Amino acid sequence: MAFTGKALLTGRVYAPIDLPYASEPLWWMKEQYGIGRMHNPLLSDVYSHNMPWKYAVRAAYRSGEAPLWNPGIFAGDVLAAAAQPAAFDPLLLLSLLVPLPNSLTFLATMTFFIAGLGMFALLRDLRARSLASLGGAAAWMFSMFIAFWLEWALAGTIVWLPFVILGVRRVIHERSLRAAGLLAVGFVMMLLAGHPETALHVVATGMAWAAAELIGVRGKGFVRAALLAIGAGAVALCVCAIYLLPVWEALPQTYEHAMREQFYATLDKSVPMPLAIARLEAQLVPFVFGSPEHEWPEPLPALPPLESAYCGSAALALAMFGLWRSPSRAKWAALVFIIGGVMLAAEMSPLADLVSKLPLFDISKNERFGVVGAFGIALLAGLGLDAMWRTGNPACPDRRDRLSSTLPIIAIAVAIVLAIACANAWERMRAIGLSEEFVQRHAAILIVAPILVAVIALTTRGRVACALLVLLFVAQRTIESADLYPTLPARAFYPPIPLLEELPKGGEPFRIVGQHAALIPNTATLYGLEDVRGYQALKLLRWFETMPIWSYQQGVWWNRVDDLTEPFLSMLNVRYALAPHDVAVAPGWRQLAQQHGTKLLENTRVLGRAYVPRRVRIGYDKKTVLEDMAKETDFAERSWIEARRPAPSEESNGPGRVRVERKRSAELLIHASMQGGGWVVISQTAWNGWRASVDGTPAPLRYANHTVLGVYVPQGEHVVRLVYRPRGFVIGAWVSGCTLVVLLGFAVARFRGFAVRHRVTA
Repeated sequence: MAFTGKALLTGRVYAPIDLPYASEPLWWMKEQYGIGRMHNPLLSDVYSHNMPWKYAVRAAYRSGEAPLWNPGIFAGDVLAAAAQPAAFDPLLLLSLLVPLPNSLTFLATMTFFIAGLGMFALLRDLRARSLASLGGAAAWMFSMFIAFWLEWALAGTIVWLPFVILGVRRVIHERSLRAAGLLAVGFVMMLLAGHPETALHVVATGMAWAAAELIGVRGKGFVRAALLAIGAGAVALCVCAIYLLPVWEALPQTYEHAMREQFYATLDKSVPMPLAIARLEAQLVPFVFGSPEHEWPEPLPALPPLESAYCGSAALALAMFGLWRSPSRAKWAALVFIIGGVMLAAEMSPLADLVSKLPLFDISKNERFGVVGAFGIALLAGLGLDAMWRTGNPACPDRRDRLSSTLPIIAIAVAIVLAIACANAWERMRAIGLSEEFVQRHAAILIVAPILVAVIALTTRGRVACALLVLLFVAQRTIESADLYPTLPARAFYPPIPLLEELPKGGEPFRIVGQHAALIPNTATLYGLEDVRGYQALKLLRWFETMPIWSYQQGVWWNRVDDLTEPFLSMLNVRYALAPHDVAVAPGWRQLAQQHGTKLLENTRVLGRAYVPRRVRIGYDKKTVLEDMAKETDFAERSWIEARRPAPSEESNGPGRVRVERKRSAELLIHASMQGGGWVVISQTAWNGWRASVDGTPAPLRYANHTVLGVYVPQGEHVVRLVYRPRGFVIGAWVSGCTLVVLLGFAVARFRGFAVRHRVTA
């Protein structure tokens, strides 16, 4: 209710659906749909990644397909195998029951709820009282890390950390199948949430906690606990095989995999000490670089750390008290998490470099371990609340436990440290353009909160004190961060665009593109259109290597198209383009329509989704193919086919004519009339998993034009069927299905055994 309640109660959307209005063709509709200034530009991934993914997954299920292929970006792209679309996440599947705009609010609310519920359950398992556990839950669920990454797969994964640690505790202490089942459920939900890198961090954190627990129990029952934990992990992997195996199959084909293995893994992960100290400062003063939803100076002197361990200064004061007074041994594990998480978030030497030497961690962004610091602070805050409750009123001098009077002292000390940190950074914050009012307001919230902790500790006791402190945790974080995401009318969610109504409905498939910044990728996906540009977490390496031929890659952002005359665009079946009104119509294009500031253009040289080139070059090496394609003026005249054995040759092809019929997003029927046998080029990105048949007989596929598909079709009339069904999905579906059947049978058998024993006892 504190963060998403307004959107829930009014049917609005808690998501950055204002950002698509930053460019044409939605720019002119801003006032019509109540959109003001862009609220938080740092949330750009949410509208250009997550929302289009959710639409593509929803569209696949709605059409009765498995969510394997996303036709909306590039020349088609993997969907489930991209991992972050989280196509099999139970929470995402549940969200399909409501319209897409409202599902964003639902998923954000559930992310907060799962985070809070997990921490509450863990603290209760650590014998903390209910209200104290609720305080720790509030600190964790509203931590800066979760509040910012809320609508990324990253937050959807990390919120299962308390459940995983709870499962680890139960396995070690109970050593029962029920405990192993709880751990397995935590693993399954964590994996299906869609961020494998964060899942690795969660598992590593769980193993560290297990080591601490085993020290406490002195290794009793170690072998049984280890076997149960390994079994839980194995069951989780089998249940998630339908998700994991396609990802595993796709990764080696990607640019990101090659870049991380060949380049990123070789880098030192620590940063110079002055920068590390600046990042540490941002852990204490989270607004030291500004706040993107309020004031955001540009350009920034340094990239602010998004991997924050900040949970609120009130929670920090209680965490320090919990470290001092809680009798729970869990506080030492929490302390290690805080120190390690903050050091890794700051990329501080030597820890950052040491962790990066470990397998898998060498290709991971380990600064995101900063969230483990937030977890430690929230856990200690809950333990601190419980310790305060146990000792009663710390201000009363006749109490037996006089050490409890340290809470007001600790809270005031935290306020003083934060005041010094703010004063130290004050001039630097003003120098980068932050207003005096902004700095004063945020500094006051930061410093006053621990002072209020001291006041509450001095004036109340027991249940009342705990309740007031929980409310303080929530109030502080609500004031600071509840508007990280805007709350906007649902009708503003990708409204109809009159210009797009001019596009044909039905017929042969076609693609579009936006010139310059028009129709920011992946906006077209939300309108059921296919854009050859895109912004994706995983890109096919072969596709990435062709991008310089026809577009400009903007760092980690999307690839911009400036020149519509590039022949490669015609080869990619780009039939229409949206262009700014003040840009001249490119040769080979004609204007069809215009709306406020945007033109709709048609390509008169476009090639079909499949075509028969007049000549083919076969067996040339990659370097030669890319160089020659960059010079080619007409891919209908000449295309390239990759041979298994290099033997360069050029030969006539066909001739022939083809007509393409789309059956599903991952299935095409190509009706070919070949006057002579030849290669048909199909502009679908050549991820492994495409299968072709000619008149029902399997036919081998080849790479065409380095990144799309080619199939040889004999002379005569033929029907070519092209289907995307990767081997990883097929095997994974069988493994997951069989595992679920076995688990269901086991559950039924256990229930029947319980029922029989209950009747005998009765």
